[in-house]
Amino acid sequence: MKVTGTVKTMTLGLWLTCTCLVMVGSFRGVSAQMGGTLRGRVIDVASGRGVDNALVSIVDGGSVLTDTTGFYLLQSVAAGRRTVRVMRIGFREQVQEVLVKGGDSAILDVALSVTPVELREVTVSDETQTQKDIREVRQRPFSVSVINATRLAGRGLTLDEALQRATGMQVRRSGGLGSASIFHVRGLEGNRVQIYVDGNAVNVSGSAFSLDNIPMALVERVEIYKGVVPARFGGDGLGAAVNVVIREFPGGYDDASYT
Repeated sequence: MKVTGTVKTMTLGLWLTCTCLVMVGSFRGVSAQMGGTLRGRVIDVASGRGVDNALVSIVDGGSVLTDTTGFYLLQSVAAGRRTVRVMRIGFREQVQEVLVKGGDSAILDVALSVTPVELREVTVSDETQTQKDIREVRQRPFSVSVINATRLAGRGLTLDEALQRATGMQVRRSGGLGSASIFHVRGLEGNRVQIYVDGNAVNVSGSAFSLDNIPMALVERVEIYKGVVPARFGGDGLGAAVNVVIREFPGGYDDASYT
């Protein structure tokens, strides 16, 4: 009977030991599946102060931003050796490895060093309203040449002489200074070349009006259309038109010049 009791006692003890080992193994397995936490602080190497809004991320995992003092906390981090990347604008990126144990808390402090940020070259240019209007005219689907009259003001040129400088444009006077001018645009002349001032035809009543009557100081630009004439003019020019755009003076102006 004593031997039997001893065997029963040993059997019960062995069963309890195996049960405990199984429970411990199961607990460790659950802990490994639960993962752990990763916490620490990101500091500036130069000042030793915490770096706020630094991005702390785990490769193939989560990420978090540091608070105002540089501290961070990542929860539910998968157990094992993890690669941690820390980034902040103005600082050099840091990549480190840390071992995270399931059900445990790992600590990783990272020090960042300041690095200059190189930006792409930025070109800033100022464009006047006149330059903008000329650019928009040149981008239209027409064969057009534009003369910026504001650059020629004060040079003692008449409007006819300015037009003479345009490519494909020839000006011939019927007489002396002040007489009517005949415009040649790519072989077209006379009534085949319509003359406009601010989009209004001025040579429909003959040659009584001359462009030389308009001072260069009042002209903003001259548009010379070769080939197709925009329908907005509504004239009868056969493949050529000259449009003189007058400058706007909202508050009036005073002008004095001599030649």
